[in-house]
Amino acid sequence: FTFPGGSFHGRFALSLPTTSMAEFKKVVQTAEVKVVDMNPEVTHDVVDMVTQGVEKVGKLQDFEKMSQYIKESCDKKFGPSWHCCIGEGFSYDVTTHQKHCLYMMYGGYLGVVVWKC
Repeated sequence: FTFPGGSFHGRFALSLPTTSMAEFKKVVQTAEVKVVDMNPEVTHDVVDMVTQGVEKVGKLQDFEKMSQYIKESCDKKFGPSWHCCIGEGFSYDVTTHQKHCLYMMYGGYLGVVVWKC
């Protein structure tokens, strides 16, 4: 097989840009809001709480501690009765107060649902 710049023999070299670990974490640890039924200010605060919860716990497999941190942060800032579920590969069906539900993905694979009931 021939390319305009030479021939191809089944091997190729891929040149990736060099990035620091901090830059890599910024790319991987992104929050993508999928479904939101909240005021924009509350949405921004909850997304920040999720990000802080994941970063403070450190281990991405300790879903219980992450969920507890997010729930306690929401209760402290917005009043009681907040709930949080975190995991990989799940669906949800919850009854919520109007304007108090958020579903987002963190890092592309971690699903997070935060709601008040």
